Amino acid sequence: ACWAELRHVVDIFSQEAGATEVPCAHFLEWLAEWGRDLKRRQTGLLLLTAHRAKGLEFNHVAVIDGGWDKRSPHEDADASRRLYYVAMTRARQTLSLARMDQGNALLHPLVESPCVIHRAFPALPVPEWELAKVYLRASMKDIDLGFAGRYATDRPVHKILSQLLPGQSLQIREHRGRWEMLDAQENIVGRFAQTFTPPRHMLCVGAQVMGIIVRRKADVDEAYLDHVKCDHWEIVIPELVFAPKDAACFSDY
Repeated sequence: ACWAELRHVVDIFSQEAGATEVPCAHFLEWLAEWGRDLKRRQTGLLLLTAHRAKGLEFNHVAVIDGGWDKRSPHEDADASRRLYYVAMTRARQTLSLARMDQGNALLHPLVESPCVIHRAFPALPVPEWELAKVYLRASMKDIDLGFAGRYATDRPVHKILSQLLPGQSLQIREHRGRWEMLDAQENIVGRFAQTFTPPRHMLCVGAQVMGIIVRRKADVDEAYLDHVKCDHWEIVIPELVFAPKDAACFSDY
């Protein structure tokens, strides 16, 4: 596909240059400019925060509502207004501003503006149940990093961990107040940190190995070294899928 695209680009340049011979450097400069122009072309939907959108422009921009009144402790009272202005001025052709039922104070001055076209919120179909799922990629702070390190090298847990691969299915269960990870044979391959809590009112309906990292004894804080029984061990980092508890059924992950 890449070679076909490159041949297409060469054909475009040949049509522009005609039969005239040009230096190689001229073609490379033209190719670089063509590549920059290609990146500027808009395709699909790009989701950005207002902060990330600074300095960028798009033909069509939609600004969602909610949370615009929040600001960091060190920001002044007009910080939200300036950020909202940044989001609005990214648009070249059309700008859509969404407003929730409670209203957005930053939109109030625009209500009577003759430049604003008001549109009622359209009736939407009931969303598919799949959209209610929450996909959670556990971070290091969610995992008990020392789980396998508390077992000697000859213990079965290390062999079991060595056979796990990214993408393999896991089981998740709560046992004595702690969440555990189990492989397909129901061997415990990891535990979550005591502070880990799943999303409220949701059940874990699927889990898989997202990655496996190695932790070494040298990485452990001195206060916990007495619990370490091996020089290095593997840690499972999972991806979890949660669904509402009141759902009628659960589909396979």
